[in-house]
Amino acid sequence: MNKVLVYCHHYWEFHWLYKLIIQADLEVCTDNSETQSIIDKYQCKTVNAENITNPFYQVLVVSIMHFGEHQKAIKQFIDTGRKVVVVQHAWDSALNLYNEFWNMDMHKFTLYCVGGQQDYQFLSGKHGESKIKQTGMPRFDMLMRVKEMDLTDIHEKVGKKEFLLATCPVSSIHDDRMVEEFYTKMPEESPLPIVYKIHPGGTIGQFNMTFPHLQFIDDNKEDIYETYKLIQASSGVISPASFLSIEATMLGKPVILYGDINVQTKAAQQHERQEERLPRDMSSTFQKLEFTKTQQDMLQWYDHDGKCTERVINEINQIL
Repeated sequence: MNKVLVYCHHYWEFHWLYKLIIQADLEVCTDNSETQSIIDKYQCKTVNAENITNPFYQVLVVSIMHFGEHQKAIKQFIDTGRKVVVVQHAWDSALNLYNEFWNMDMHKFTLYCVGGQQDYQFLSGKHGESKIKQTGMPRFDMLMRVKEMDLTDIHEKVGKKEFLLATCPVSSIHDDRMVEEFYTKMPEESPLPIVYKIHPGGTIGQFNMTFPHLQFIDDNKEDIYETYKLIQASSGVISPASFLSIEATMLGKPVILYGDINVQTKAAQQHERQEERLPRDMSSTFQKLEFTKTQQDMLQWYDHDGKCTERVINEINQIL
């Protein structure tokens, strides 16, 4: 598949696509020195960012469409009659229900490999079945591996054997009331200590200064498995409406959907179909932490059989 080029600007995009890059032996292109250092650490092949203009590369693979760097790369491929494959990484797929986002035409892709039944239904209804393929996400293959991993390093890092893992709402995205509840009210309700996981791209210093009595874990740029290991090591996950809830469900962990979904975000796209994606009755409570029947039913929505990467590779081969 040497005619396929993967574009990653942020390090977390490389994390999301790592399994695909390794299994298909793909070359990676980035314009970001930090991302380049992570790619080098994992000994993946890279080419210069200027190579998006090289007609040798027939297919561009991305996990994000709407950032400026991605727009440039996607436009270059589409305008020259080449192909663009989007591999779903979480719920950015909701953006492709819009005609345009951040001045990006959200129709401009050749193929979208989605993680499960819901996104297939949502997106194929808008873009047509020929452009949307249900493959599962390559990161799901990585997620399931942590069931077999030694988690001693995680327990040592958090300093405890039992804890709940919470996502970190931030004021730039979430409603101020949600932020207040997560960091002041919620710790008093929880019978177990809470460890807060910083969102990729977030800075831990701000949280430590504002809430010095709470425990925050930075996003680990060097370990592509650490978030998954944190979920597996926890007793359950707390979230307003994060994809972490789906990953926790796949690992058999209870999920607490904390807060009112109707006030939890400022960004309109985050609301898109969220009540369908995360039915409220999937949630446990602090008083009764359990893997719910709804979570059990939701497992059927997502492909997580260890063959997601293989299916994505097959779809790319079909359009080469």
